[in-house]
Amino acid sequence: MFLYRWTIDKIHGLPESGGMANVVAIVEWELEIRDTEDHSIHYIRESTQLQAPSPNAFIDHLELDTETILSWVWNIVGKQTKEQQITDELNAMRAPQPTQSVVQLSMPWMASCCPDGTGVDQDPVSITTQSP
Repeated sequence: MFLYRWTIDKIHGLPESGGMANVVAIVEWELEIRDTEDHSIHYIRESTQLQAPSPNAFIDHLELDTETILSWVWNIVGKQTKEQQITDELNAMRAPQPTQSVVQLSMPWMASCCPDGTGVDQDPVSITTQSP
């Protein structure tokens, strides 16, 4: 089982946009994932570009709180989607990977016959020398 904690690292904004001042445009966030089985902690850090707010939905940046900004991020990245993606990735890393056994192979130059069925010499190596 995994426990998730979302936090905001930084916000970046436009000094003026559409007649509004200090409009949040980019949110840098972190997702902390705690594995309750092996007690490991994992972190995802990303940034999300926000859509420009409408003037009637605008909230002055001095009145913003973490929950409001996270709700904007989640509307774009999908909170449950992101958490499920991370869960799947961590579970895949934890799952045993299939392995293949290494077996001894024959040495073809030591065979008594060739792939075409004809015989080969019993001497594995023949050296022919020429006299001058």
